[in-house]
Amino acid sequence: MARRAGTDVCVARRVVAAIAVTAAVAAAAVVAAAADERGPKSGPREPRAGGDYAPSLVEGTARGHELADVDTCAACHARQAARWRASAHSFASFDNPVYRASIDALRQDVGRAASRHCGGCHDPALLVDGALDRAVAPGDERAHVGVGCRVCHGAAGAATEGNGSYRLRSGPLPLPSLGDPASVAVHRRAARSFGALCLSCHRSFLDHRTGNESFLPGMDDAGAWQRSRLGQGVGEWLSVGGGERRTCVDCHMPGGDHGFAGGHTWMAALRGDDDHGAAIAAGLRGAATVDIAAALTRDGRRWLAPTGIDASAADEWVFDVVVANRRVGHRFPGGIADAGASWIEVAVVDDAGRALAMSGAEPDASAHVLRAQLIDDAGDAVDDRRVHRARAVAWNHTVASGDARLVRFRWLRDAAAVRAQRLRVRLMHQTRAPAVAARACRAHRSARGQAFARAGRLAVSPCVEQPRIVVSEVELSLVESAGNPRAWRRLYDLGRATLGHTQEQVGAAREPLRRALWAAPTARARAAVLVALGRLAIRQGRTSRALWWLRLARWSLGGAAAAEGAVIDRWVGRAFASVWRWQAAIEPLSRAAAAAPGDPSAAVDLATALIAAGRLDAARDAIDRGLHLEPRNPALLRLQHLAWKGDARALRAYEASLSRDDAHDLAARCARRSIDCARERAPIHEHRLEAVAAP
Repeated sequence: MARRAGTDVCVARRVVAAIAVTAAVAAAAVVAAAADERGPKSGPREPRAGGDYAPSLVEGTARGHELADVDTCAACHARQAARWRASAHSFASFDNPVYRASIDALRQDVGRAASRHCGGCHDPALLVDGALDRAVAPGDERAHVGVGCRVCHGAAGAATEGNGSYRLRSGPLPLPSLGDPASVAVHRRAARSFGALCLSCHRSFLDHRTGNESFLPGMDDAGAWQRSRLGQGVGEWLSVGGGERRTCVDCHMPGGDHGFAGGHTWMAALRGDDDHGAAIAAGLRGAATVDIAAALTRDGRRWLAPTGIDASAADEWVFDVVVANRRVGHRFPGGIADAGASWIEVAVVDDAGRALAMSGAEPDASAHVLRAQLIDDAGDAVDDRRVHRARAVAWNHTVASGDARLVRFRWLRDAAAVRAQRLRVRLMHQTRAPAVAARACRAHRSARGQAFARAGRLAVSPCVEQPRIVVSEVELSLVESAGNPRAWRRLYDLGRATLGHTQEQVGAAREPLRRALWAAPTARARAAVLVALGRLAIRQGRTSRALWWLRLARWSLGGAAAAEGAVIDRWVGRAFASVWRWQAAIEPLSRAAAAAPGDPSAAVDLATALIAAGRLDAARDAIDRGLHLEPRNPALLRLQHLAWKGDARALRAYEASLSRDDAHDLAARCARRSIDCARERAPIHEHRLEAVAAP
């Protein structure tokens, strides 16, 4: 009872503190607004509502037959056209039975006009002709082209807003004449692609026009990349690649490959394209990793970074498994977070490799699946891509670029355990969740589905089994204890993953991080661990200790590169901001934002400190830069409303970004209605290994 009372006091203090800081920020904004009337030349930014093609944000004019024409380009660019035909871009429209099941449900439940939201990125040839406002016939050629050459190579411009925020150019592309360099140059200029084109479609949002009661962020590989170290952000430098910046094209179009390899293994399988499927699988392997970071017994004994244990020493074990995003510049898995099916499979196996106990044999509700969970008004799961019914997100287990997550697995030894030899952990991937696949199969078998199948370029069926790719695998011996080697990277990842725990439990990150510090092999590695120790101290409210760790990190690096220094600056600024020392936070946060001008989260940090310090001019500039990168960032739109107090445009923009007020209540309702939901909502939770029946 005493401990609970102490916890309640701590919670109460945090609530009072949160109210106080919110009031302080608002008060500072009002006072500064009265004293400072200059401001930047431009006023507040308002996200676009869309024009003729709304809810899509596509602009400009074009003809459907122009956007559907691939043959003209293929006459000179045969290799690129052939690779495009194997890609997800060429299979994005109604001829894709998985997509068709989703858009048909939206059109039936909400209305045909709502499907223009999808059309900007999946069906531009249908969209520009107004065909999405009518029934789409199986024989309509525009419904079988997807994202053709002219969408990317004939656009007049693109923005980062999402939902198809690109601008089309009408009329035919100027074609070159052989032997005429001038005409070739004109053609190349006209057919150039824009860097923001990928971001314009690989970011999405929902609102009342799509049947959702309020603003709800959707797929956002663009934003995840902007925040990552591989992209434009202040993400941690050590955990991804070699630290170099990489664009969408670098990863998904190496050498100009128009196959756009990603995670669509199922799409390749249902089209019977084994070569493309093999290329996708090769790219997935090692993109993220799993590791057995610790083993614990019921009586509190703990092995950190073990290579082996003597499982007979206890009748109950808990294994800490860390999944880390190693190579991906956005979240893993990417794409549509609520429909994916990457999961962790854990098995106790005998010497013949037969499973004795297991979790995650299938990516079902009992497994740990790296996906987001949408919920409806009742708090029930929305699992079949009827996203217009979604009202909130209960959890999101996808892993940010360079980040690590911790999941626990409990094993109760039984009579069969005497044969146990190894603990095997795998990170598995298949493209779509079982509910999405089952719904697509049912729709495909309908009369409409069969009509589209007959009209398509290829014989496809979503009823084929999805390929399962082993992205990463690790094993632990259960028959001999191999001690506790100084495996610094495993300890570092465990410590970072534990930082995601609740406030009361986050202190468990200290021991692995301290051991990782002693074992780190290079100055750069030591600096990374010191930054993680600084983050831990910030979480615990120990600001002086946090600043000490971060100073040591800077000293360890010596002549730090801009990326490393920016990460340290960000956490120094956040340490000061956590105790409302706003003036002290501004300088390091300014350096971090300057080092990562493409990271909207750096703009959020800086603008928050500037507003609280009463420096509205500078805050407005920072907000404007951030909203240029991410026009519907809810945090930036809230800050803009504070910085432009009383401005009607700022208020409209802020209100348009608001999600449902009761989103947390809906998630709590989900937890009350479902044991699985209650488990998955915990930041670090536990799954049980269930005994496997003998064959």
